[in-house]
Amino acid sequence: MAKRKQTFLDNFLSKKASSSSSDSALHSELSVPEKPGGSGLPTSSICQEIGKEGDSAHSKEDENVPKVDLSSSNVIESNPDVLGIPSNDDQDPGENVDDRQTTKKLETAAENLSQSTLAPENPSRIVSENAYQPSDWASVQHVGKRHFNFQQSWFQTFPWLHLEKDIQKMLCIICVKATRLGLHRANTVKEETFLSTGFCNWKKAIEKCKKHESSNYHTTSLNKLAELQNVPIKQKLQTEALKVQETARLFLRKIITSVLFLAKQGLALRGNESDSGNFLALMDLRSEDVEGLSAWLQRSKSFTSWAIQNEVLRIASHSLLRQVMKKIENAKYYSVIVDETTDSSVKEQVSLNIRIVDEDFEAQEYFMGLYETEDTTGNALYTRIIDALQRFNLSLENLRGQCYDGAANMSGKFKGVKAKILELQPKAFFVHCFTTP
Repeated sequence: MAKRKQTFLDNFLSKKASSSSSDSALHSELSVPEKPGGSGLPTSSICQEIGKEGDSAHSKEDENVPKVDLSSSNVIESNPDVLGIPSNDDQDPGENVDDRQTTKKLETAAENLSQSTLAPENPSRIVSENAYQPSDWASVQHVGKRHFNFQQSWFQTFPWLHLEKDIQKMLCIICVKATRLGLHRANTVKEETFLSTGFCNWKKAIEKCKKHESSNYHTTSLNKLAELQNVPIKQKLQTEALKVQETARLFLRKIITSVLFLAKQGLALRGNESDSGNFLALMDLRSEDVEGLSAWLQRSKSFTSWAIQNEVLRIASHSLLRQVMKKIENAKYYSVIVDETTDSSVKEQVSLNIRIVDEDFEAQEYFMGLYETEDTTGNALYTRIIDALQRFNLSLENLRGQCYDGAANMSGKFKGVKAKILELQPKAFFVHCFTTP
């Protein structure tokens, strides 16, 4: 449309220049410089003057010249060459410029993407890199009088083909990998020919391979392996660390249960030698039933050391003591039973027991532990007992009984443990120890 307007203006001005002086004045008026940033064409006011002159001179001009009203709009022309858009005159009828440009851009983008190093490679080739495909291997299938040979080109057509040396048949390396890694559900239908039994039907090799390649099991295996290979390094390390932790947790549980079993049976865990004893013998026995335990113990010998054994016993004893303390707190009132003895290392040990009456009105006694003491005087034993009761958060206000042997340091009238406790709690009735039949 702009081109037609420009042609009309040129014809109109050339004719008016030769007819009258008024036309020359009009032509000089049209030569006024355009405003900065304009398109190179007259402004709206000048176009209006052209329209008026055109109406007055219409009767003198050729009747075939069309009449165009330019008084109601500005004429702005864009250069198609600058925008890179072809002229409408060069297009076929009905062809849209925008559609053609968009299509061209999409084709260019697709070509660039195909050549880019970021484009993904063939996933089937990636996951089948470990396939065994010997170039000198040959195999012949006899069907009656006909012979069918294995073709080396099939390795290129089906890169997932893998020669299993033991059976001298072809397997699908992709499906084998996915199955061994446990990437399929347990109830997934498998194609045993390419998984275990092997394929050797060269007569229908292409047909069978294409059928397997399009099967659901093969497609799922390919996608699962591709996803597995695309996992970031950080995530792979985290997954591997979790597996190691889970294995260590499983085997550590075996160690703990073995220690608790020996403790419950009252058996010593070890002797004077660190590489022998009931505990290590029991672990060797359990290794026969627990897969991987023996190898793990060889790599992690510190988990069977005396320090770990003692720590397990300490944690277990604390757990039991917490349970006992809840029962004592529920009973509220309690009595103490104390005796002192010398162990095999000639060290004085004080044994502490707590006696309560439970909700069923039955007497219960709980062993609270052995406490080493350097002195066996009444005052030293009294201090040791009070310290143990405070550790268990047992108040002397609820102490209602005390039981010791007849030694002076325990039941002495003035300096014995009995006398010192009665000073703090007069309600702690003393009973001399005795053995029930």
